[in-house]
Amino acid sequence: LPIFNSKPFEEEVELPKLTDEKRLERKMSEFLRGLGFNETMTYSFVGEKLLGKFADSITNEIPLENTLSSEHTHLRTTLLYPLSEYLDRSLQHARQIRVFEIGHVFGTKDNISEHEACMAIIALPQIKEDPQLIYEAKAVCESILEELHCTYQITEGEYKYSHPYRYCEYKRGEDLIAKVYELHPSIV
Repeated sequence: LPIFNSKPFEEEVELPKLTDEKRLERKMSEFLRGLGFNETMTYSFVGEKLLGKFADSITNEIPLENTLSSEHTHLRTTLLYPLSEYLDRSLQHARQIRVFEIGHVFGTKDNISEHEACMAIIALPQIKEDPQLIYEAKAVCESILEELHCTYQITEGEYKYSHPYRYCEYKRGEDLIAKVYELHPSIV
């Protein structure tokens, strides 16, 4: 039989410290929950059927060598893909949706090692066509940027998955730091 030492552990154990990225993720998560959003987590994998919804996007996606299933054949390169799937499932049960995800996305087929943390927010009003929603989304984005003490300029632009007249970009110098848009009706 093993004999256990009954002496208490005398050395102090140092707990791991949070990285700056994790600290920022927690701060943003707490901030968004305070604004009434719920956090969700989606898979880092997406399938060809979902990618087909976004037309030309499959050409630059990163295929998995050993797929888990037909629903998980590629690494996600944006949070938009899995969150649009989440939105489709949730619309069957909820009248209003306010969720966010903070997660990693991966580079392209040409640069697989590149990955970065991103944040995506989805807000769906009780009323299907709410023209005020884009302004609420801009206010949330600007609140986040102010919380981060980030200076920015708002510019117009186009994004292939957005409604043609409901899109804007937030830039810091030449760097794109945020997009606010309504999804194109063909996607939702």
